Amino acid sequence: MKKSFRLFLITLIIAVVISTVGVAVVRHHDVSYGDMYEVLSKGISFGEPVYNYEPPEKTDMSGFAELTSDDTVIYQLNEFNTIETQLEYCTAEIVGGLEEDVLSVSMSCLDEDIRESTVFNTAVKDGRLYIQNRCSGRIPASMDRIKIVITIPDDYKGGYTITAEKSDITVANTESTMDMGLSLHNCRLSAENISAENISAELGSTSAALKSVSGVDSVSISAVSSNINIGGIDTQYTKTVLSSTTFNAENISGSFGCDSDTSRLSLKYDNVSGNINLKANKGTINITVPKNSSAALRRDERLSVFNNHTDIKESEKNNKDLRYIIETNVEFTIVTLDEK
Repeated sequence: MKKSFRLFLITLIIAVVISTVGVAVVRHHDVSYGDMYEVLSKGISFGEPVYNYEPPEKTDMSGFAELTSDDTVIYQLNEFNTIETQLEYCTAEIVGGLEEDVLSVSMSCLDEDIRESTVFNTAVKDGRLYIQNRCSGRIPASMDRIKIVITIPDDYKGGYTITAEKSDITVANTESTMDMGLSLHNCRLSAENISAENISAELGSTSAALKSVSGVDSVSISAVSSNINIGGIDTQYTKTVLSSTTFNAENISGSFGCDSDTSRLSLKYDNVSGNINLKANKGTINITVPKNSSAALRRDERLSVFNNHTDIKESEKNNKDLRYIIETNVEFTIVTLDEK
């Protein structure tokens, strides 16, 4: 992924230097060709990424009361208010169930020797249901060799903490009155409709496809070397921090902010209902908004290209007739603003 972004950056710089659009950018910002040559001759430093993923440590469950190692276990919902998974090298499914007030957890292995060396524990402590597996022997050749299924009834409204490494995670419809947090490294995530008070995700080298995400207060996503696709975001404020990541989102409701480097960002709006604030270095940004959107544009770019294919005008001051601001602050980046 880093190699492709470097090739993209070289193409971008050449376009800025020798294209007609590039000339306009230089003139607009009173930057001379000598200034640009000095930057290029010294080389483009990628510097420190805006985000680095740090895997959390697994909980030591050895001293937990009523610790189980059964392949199948059942819990009453009144025993806990938060589900916390700590998984590795597996396929995990979080699915809905029909039986009220009862949650079940099961694990199966396709290889006997892997089962013999896989530790699978569940326990309840301080209002949390912990579900943890550890591969202490032979590492499975593929994620599907170990399968964990967590069946949750519709009347569960508690919180979720989903932590996983080198796993394939599938999440069905979830509706929580508490918070949901995800920490995924080298994983694939597929999720349907997720709803919680606040939703936060930390992703490293992960591919995520989410049909819809709804946070009562906020949605926060931090990612590095990842690929993220979201069909809809409904919340008051969405904050993203992206490094070497492709991020595509549609049907966005509320304010949206992003700080990114060497990333590709695509945002599609059915209705602009909040401020859009984007900061980027060495990347591309594509924003699509409806025609006649009640918004003003503020932009600042250095050695970048800004293509405005809309009727939205630049405004340095607050305009009481316009409700929202689209603001970009970019360097070595191509920004395209379109309307549909």
